[in-house]
Amino acid sequence: MLGPLKRIKTSKHLHGWLNTGRQKQKVSPDATDAHQCPRCHTDDETQEHILTCSAPSAQRKRYELVRPLCEDIQENQFCHVQQMFTWCLKSWLLSSETPQPDVSQVTESQRELLDKALEEQEKIGWHLAMRGYLSKYWLKAVMVNPRTAQFKGKGKNWSRKAILLLWTFAADMWEHRNAVLHNHELEESRKIRDADINDEIKKLYAQVESYAAKDRWYFEMPLVLRLRKPLRSRRRWLVNARMLAAKSNDRINIGQTPLTTFFQPVPSTRNVVTRTLGPAISTATEYVQTTLFNLQRWRPTDPTSRPP
Repeated sequence: MLGPLKRIKTSKHLHGWLNTGRQKQKVSPDATDAHQCPRCHTDDETQEHILTCSAPSAQRKRYELVRPLCEDIQENQFCHVQQMFTWCLKSWLLSSETPQPDVSQVTESQRELLDKALEEQEKIGWHLAMRGYLSKYWLKAVMVNPRTAQFKGKGKNWSRKAILLLWTFAADMWEHRNAVLHNHELEESRKIRDADINDEIKKLYAQVESYAAKDRWYFEMPLVLRLRKPLRSRRRWLVNARMLAAKSNDRINIGQTPLTTFFQPVPSTRNVVTRTLGPAISTATEYVQTTLFNLQRWRPTDPTSRPP
C-alpha cells in the first residue's frame, strides 16, 4: 500500500533513524546548534518531540491533524475500545505521559481484554504506539464488541488501518518540521539559516591567524561588514572560505608534517656570554638587551663610539 519513497521514510520512522537533532548529535557532536528543534529551539530534538512540540506552529498543525486522525481510527462509534484508544493517543500527545483512561463504561466482554491491552501497551510505550507498535489485545478487544457484526467485519482490519493512519500522522508532522527548517518562504526558516551561516562565518574569522599568509586576503573585509551582506552573498562566500581554510594548513607547511607533532619542544638551557668590557652576563635575555643597547649608541660617523 506504500510506494518506494514512503516505505523508506516509514522504515526510518519505525527504527528511529530520522535526521532529528539527536541523530545529528551522533554524527557531529560539536555542532550543538544543529541539535536544536527548529520550531521551539529545545536542545534535544527526538522523534517523539516532533509529535509533541510546543511551538505555536506545531500546535496548530497537530490540532489540524489529530481530529481527522481520531475520527478515522474510531470507525465504530459504538465501540468503547476504539474510544479509549483515541483518548489515550490525544492524552499522550498533550502531555507525553502514560494515559490513565476510565474503563468503567466499557462492556464486560471487552473490559478484560482492554485491561490487558493497556497493560501491554504501557510496557511497549505509547511513544512506540505512535510508530505503529500496538498491543495485540487492542484488536481482540475490538473484535468482541457486540455491535461489530453490524459493520460487516470492519473490526478485522481495524489495527492495520490504525497503524497506517498513525504513520501518516507522523509523516505529516515530520514534513511540517522540515518545512519550517528548509522552506525559503517562511520567516522562521530564513532566521534559522541566517543564524547558522553567521555562526560559521564567525568561527572562520576567529581562526584567521592559523591560515597561510597568502590566504588571509579572503578575510580582509571586517567581520561586521561581512555579516551585513545579503544571505545569498554570505552563503557563496562561506562555500569558498571553507575550501580555502581546509587547504590553508597544508600550504603553511607545504604539505609536510611539522616535527613538533612528533617531538615536544625543549627549552634551551645554554648560557650565553657577551663579549663586552663589562662583567659577564649569563642569560640570553640580558644578552639581547645589552646588544640592542650598544647598537643604539653606535654611530657610523664616530668610529670611537663603536662597540668593541
